[in-house]
Amino acid sequence: MAVEHLPDELNALATGSSLEAAIDCDLETCVTLLADVCEAVRSYSRYGSTPYHLRLGPESVTFREESDGPTAVVGDWGISGLVADPPVTPYTAPEQLDGGDHAGRQTDVYRLGALGYDLISGSAPFTNADRSLSDTIRAGVGKVKFADVPEN
Repeated sequence: MAVEHLPDELNALATGSSLEAAIDCDLETCVTLLADVCEAVRSYSRYGSTPYHLRLGPESVTFREESDGPTAVVGDWGISGLVADPPVTPYTAPEQLDGGDHAGRQTDVYRLGALGYDLISGSAPFTNADRSLSDTIRAGVGKVKFADVPEN
């Protein structure tokens, strides 16, 4: 495993502001960054030490400016899984709410979707729910509206 010390990225993770740099980008760049995250998850699940991430969200993704533009970096492969009672976040998959015994690759897909929602819409899913976050996640998502995203 290679580790590169980047204080700005560590600070973004520590303050929970890791998505802010990407959200400020145009739609095409946001989609490209989401594709970077998807590719990292796919590659690691095929060749890494664990077959899935399970904790994918703003706390495990940072964005850095490279010579050819911004790129996404995914970290925390399984480390946060050591937490005995992880908090429910807007990125928690429904199958993780009841002990997580059946969490797996589908969990990463769900969490990628929630992360994509945040990148494209500019806000985390379920932020305006009128019931508990757990109940809202269990109920699922109705029709999603993106004010600034063209339909075609």
